[in-house]
Amino acid sequence: MNCNNGRLFKDKEHYYYYFPLGNSFVSLPFVKIANLLNYDMSNRYDEFKIQEFIVAICCCLIFLLMLKISNCFYNKKLSLIISSIFFFGTLLSSTLLSALWSHNFAVLFSFCVVYIILTKPKNYILFSAIFLILGYICRPTISLLFVFSFVFILRHSLRHALKLVFYYFCFFILFYLLCSCYFSTGLPPYYLPSRLHNDDIITALLGNTVSPSRGLFVFMPFLGTMFLFKIKNLFKEWYILGIFWPICHLLCICTFPVWWGQMSFGPRLFVDCMPGIFFTILKLLANFFEKNKIKIFIFVISIIISVYINSYIGRFRIDSAITWNHYHLEGNELQTDRKVFFLWSEAQWKY
Repeated sequence: MNCNNGRLFKDKEHYYYYFPLGNSFVSLPFVKIANLLNYDMSNRYDEFKIQEFIVAICCCLIFLLMLKISNCFYNKKLSLIISSIFFFGTLLSSTLLSALWSHNFAVLFSFCVVYIILTKPKNYILFSAIFLILGYICRPTISLLFVFSFVFILRHSLRHALKLVFYYFCFFILFYLLCSCYFSTGLPPYYLPSRLHNDDIITALLGNTVSPSRGLFVFMPFLGTMFLFKIKNLFKEWYILGIFWPICHLLCICTFPVWWGQMSFGPRLFVDCMPGIFFTILKLLANFFEKNKIKIFIFVISIIISVYINSYIGRFRIDSAITWNHYHLEGNELQTDRKVFFLWSEAQWKY
């Protein structure tokens, strides 16, 4: 039984929150501190203030991790430029800065995993497993990152790869046992593969990539222009996290019944694999400074458009985007007609 617009469901004579549990758990320390400071979490104004604070902390940590990852390939000045452009020209700005989604901490933990795998600090396998399971609890799609992290580590060490599997499943079993005390299905319904069902995956694939209101390459056009540059001197292993993970994630979200991410700006559901896209760009930018001025010009223009869409429209004109959602997505006609996502005259970013 679903209620409250699908946010709650009934199981074992109790009502539970339907969406991922991770953000609620990770936010508990912030809520505790807020209560000590006399903030009232039942007051909507106070709740929003704490949510905004959590979002700010989370996004600052994500940006710092991007700088750290960039420093693995470039100097500090260039790392700052690349990280800033990527953050403000992608869904990291238009989605993660807009509200406390279940994506916020999932993306943070994913960046932690990528950084740990690249730098290999002491006990990096254990820490990778911890952040992978935390990411999974926040967003079940992060389980894909576990698979590709395993393959990435396997190329270097079978023993370390098996240790990752062992640690991860130990944490997963603990999570499952905890959930089984409350839910008749073991895991909460949102985490079950059975909810992934879409009869028109082709429409979802086109909608999530090239449609004017949810298309990945429309809202972040610089991603498409990256392929104008030559791919050379690249290690094969970077494809694992940089290419295969985002592609599989895209195919996964296309199986969602609501593949357009409901009341969101652009392809919100794709934000979970932004660390993989960032890794790809760091690799491809090694060939940015080639002597083709036309390609460089196209690339720079696409960056300006991406920043305009995600940081100006996605942040400062977000009320117009919300109006688009209410006008086009709340009607019953959407249940049978997806054409609204493909109408350039009604593109969300133009609203």
